[in-house]
Parts: sequence; C-alpha cells; structure tokens
Amino acid sequence: MNSEAYELAQTAVAELKAAIHQILNEAGDRGLTVEEIAGALGITGMPKALLKLMQTEEVVETKDGFWILKIY
Repeated sequence: MNSEAYELAQTAVAELKAAIHQILNEAGDRGLTVEEIAGALGITGMPKALLKLMQTEEVVETKDGFWILKIY
C-alpha cells in the first residue's frame, strides 16, 4: 500500500467533511438538501456518501430531506 496516497486520500476526506460542516453551519436550522450541498461544493455524487459517513459519526442528521448539524 502506498502510504503517501493513503495520507492524501484521508486528508481530502477530512477537508471535504470540514467543508460540509461549514456550509451546514452557515445554513442554520433550515439545513440543506444533498443537491444544495453538492452545488455549494461544486461536486456531485460524493456529498451523499460523506453525509452518511458523518451521520454514523453523529455529526449530522437528516430531517424531512434536509441535512443539519446534530446539536447536543
């Protein structure tokens, strides 16, 4: 396994998750749809997978089709 490629991929995932966190924070209580998140990030396909990962990490949740930051 190429450790440089692994580190690069892990950094990219962390940065994308941070970008999602930032735009959801800016959206507030309304939240955003997957399509709105994809548009804000300029990428398609990947936001849904990242949101599901963040949901398992208990960072985000979905309500009525809108993704929001989970508040404790």
